[in-house]
Amino acid sequence: MGVSPSYKFSLIKSFGYSGKRTLSSMTAIIDTFGLLFSGSASVSNLSGPVGIFSLTKSVATQGFAQLLNLMGLLSVNIGLLNLLPIPALDGGRLVFIAYEAITKKKPNQKVETALITVTMLLLFALMIYVTFGDVTSEITADNGTNLNAESVYLWAIDKGARNAKDAAALYADACKVIDGYK
Repeated sequence: MGVSPSYKFSLIKSFGYSGKRTLSSMTAIIDTFGLLFSGSASVSNLSGPVGIFSLTKSVATQGFAQLLNLMGLLSVNIGLLNLLPIPALDGGRLVFIAYEAITKKKPNQKVETALITVTMLLLFALMIYVTFGDVTSEITADNGTNLNAESVYLWAIDKGARNAKDAAALYADACKVIDGYK
């Protein structure tokens, strides 16, 4: 038939679009924190490596562009989480460096070591809990699909929810439905 879409590639517009998508991913992550701390969502709705693998496998069937979109979201997610001021992460290290720059003295080595150890153990516990939830979800998923709120939230952002707040509301509703489903 000879019909094909016509568009003009613009490098500047591409950078603008990637910046907008990165900002959207960051606000989605911040909104998720808000939902976790407000009680609208629980830690059991998070996904770890097993859940991310399952989601990636599902998204890969939708095409390469969708897979790249998910990879970008995961990269922003990891980068933002790593900058949190938790002593065991890079953000915590930045806090110690800032403390040293402001006070002109090094923090107490024993206190720093204790904080890093405790937060690392808490992060390990969270990773084990989330991974256990992922495995349980994979085992109990009906008809081969893994229904979880995070995948619904990613879908809402990808499908152009008007803003991150709308996607967060959809995410909260999905959490309620899924909690009732389990």
